[in-house]
Amino acid sequence: MAGYSGTPLVKKIGIKPGHRLLLRNDPPSFLRDLGALPEGVRASATLTGSADVAVYFTDQRAALEKDFRGLAGKLEANGMLWIAWPKKASGKPTDLTETWCARSVWPAGWWT
Repeated sequence: MAGYSGTPLVKKIGIKPGHRLLLRNDPPSFLRDLGALPEGVRASATLTGSADVAVYFTDQRAALEKDFRGLAGKLEANGMLWIAWPKKASGKPTDLTETWCARSVWPAGWWT
């Protein structure tokens, strides 16, 4: 699935051949929406060992605060952690915003 820029989502997220992909709370269509994964990518909701890329879906700050350190601890040294929450336009209630993440999560040593 390509977003508004035409760049495939799998490329935007940075998933590369052979990566281990950790997905948490992903919507049922997410893997299909990603499109074809690069060769050798292993995607899982549970992981033994570490991940190159993790994508975590939530609509609640409390859940992110609870799970963040555990997710970050599953990543390779140069791994990427993506936090996904509902856009305002979706109409789905959430207490997460980019401003909150900038003040709460990113100071912990993480950035977009």
